[in-house]
Amino acid sequence: MKYVVAKGCSFVGDKKTYNEGDEIDEKVFSKKERFESFLKGDNPKIIPAPSVKDDEDLTGVDLTGVDVPTREEIEKLILEKGLLKEDKIKVFKDVDLLKFAVKKGLIKK
Repeated sequence: MKYVVAKGCSFVGDKKTYNEGDEIDEKVFSKKERFESFLKGDNPKIIPAPSVKDDEDLTGVDLTGVDVPTREEIEKLILEKGLLKEDKIKVFKDVDLLKFAVKKGLIKK
């Protein structure tokens, strides 16, 4: 299973900085137990990576001319339409969440 750094979190390990949305695994930590501790709790710092379907490929999505709403507004639109669940939304970087909303037609140019 693949994991990513949760929204608002970051880690430094293995001579690299891991920011929100970056893929991360237990090799970054000195002990497996330490890695697993970040997967637990009400606000885990490491979460399972979202599965990206082919129709969610965001390469080539043009944001030229898009009025950029706040992240909260984008999340609300996506949740209202039922396109993603809240735990999946959290792993998207802001720009990728915007691209997703544009691709799904929630935000017009």
